[in-house]
Amino acid sequence: MNKRKNILVFIDWFLPGYKAGGPIRSMVNMIELLKDEFNFYVVTSDTDYTETQPYPGIEPNKWVKLEEYLEVCYLSQDRTSRSTVLKILKETDYDVVYINGLFSTYFSIMPLWCFSSKSRKIIVNPRGMAAPSAIGNKAIRKRFYLKLACMFGKYKNVLFHTSSPIESNQVKCIVGNATKLYEVENVPRVSFKSKNDRNVSKVKGSLKLITVARVSGEKNILYGLKRLKSVQGKVDYSIFGPLNELDYWQSCQEVIQQLPSNIRVQYKGALPYENIREELAKHHVMYLPTKGENYGHAIVEALCECVPVLISDQTIWTEKVNASEAFAALSLSDKALWQNALQKLVDLDGDGYSEMLSRLEQVNQALFNLEALKVRYKAMFNDAS
Repeated sequence: MNKRKNILVFIDWFLPGYKAGGPIRSMVNMIELLKDEFNFYVVTSDTDYTETQPYPGIEPNKWVKLEEYLEVCYLSQDRTSRSTVLKILKETDYDVVYINGLFSTYFSIMPLWCFSSKSRKIIVNPRGMAAPSAIGNKAIRKRFYLKLACMFGKYKNVLFHTSSPIESNQVKCIVGNATKLYEVENVPRVSFKSKNDRNVSKVKGSLKLITVARVSGEKNILYGLKRLKSVQGKVDYSIFGPLNELDYWQSCQEVIQQLPSNIRVQYKGALPYENIREELAKHHVMYLPTKGENYGHAIVEALCECVPVLISDQTIWTEKVNASEAFAALSLSDKALWQNALQKLVDLDGDGYSEMLSRLEQVNQALFNLEALKVRYKAMFNDAS
């Protein structure tokens, strides 16, 4: 019987955290998919994203066994250091190191620079950090670091795990065409709901929108709010997500105050992952005019919950959403198109909305194939080790 391979993972935030959104879900879903094939040892921080208080009831700086296949080391702030990373790399029994992100000092940079084994392999998942929009924030510092890492050959023997052709090209642009890539999309949490499971009714002249995302410029919520100004009919819009950029949220609030009385917007705070689908199911449409998504877990959650989506064309779901008529993925350059789409949704009656759900229900099973994903992920880790 072959020995199960051990994967040592570095990631800024992990369970029970949820405020960092997609990266946590991608990692959790991947581990769940591969739990019968590999053991995972996750090194992470002992606080959630934007929080300063450690998780209650968790002892830091030691391996905590969460499942037979999963152990986690939650590092306290005072022990998050280069020496700790070196110690973990030296003392842990692993076959592959799996690094999430590019620019986190202790969970991306230090593991890469401290890794020195010639018999073990290393995989880096950029998690969207290779995108121009991500590099553009603190661009001088990030470009200098990438140039330095390439100069010292830190990416020479790295296998990059990318989730789309777009991300593959982004990695090549910053590291070079000779970069070793393994392209396989992120793992969704797939459990489908039918339209009969939906308890929300739809009447003509009324629409319930929901956004589940960090409130930041990248998610483009301000753009979405502005498109609501001229919509006729009653719109209730719920925004869930951590306030990532307070100045940006202030701009959003100014627009909210200027909206007509028929448009009601409520900010409802960060949403624990286990409650996302419950909230999605209470609304008619998932609304996300994002400037770009590495994957878009909230979009997937909506589709699986049989909730139509109105999103930008800056995600990997554009062709699938438009082809399946799971409503629409639109260009951000055409503001009138967004306003028309919103008005069309408001004007839908119950029968029209039911037909939309039927179309979405029919294509959902074809959108996601976990068994095929499992084969590709196994190949990635086996090829790397």
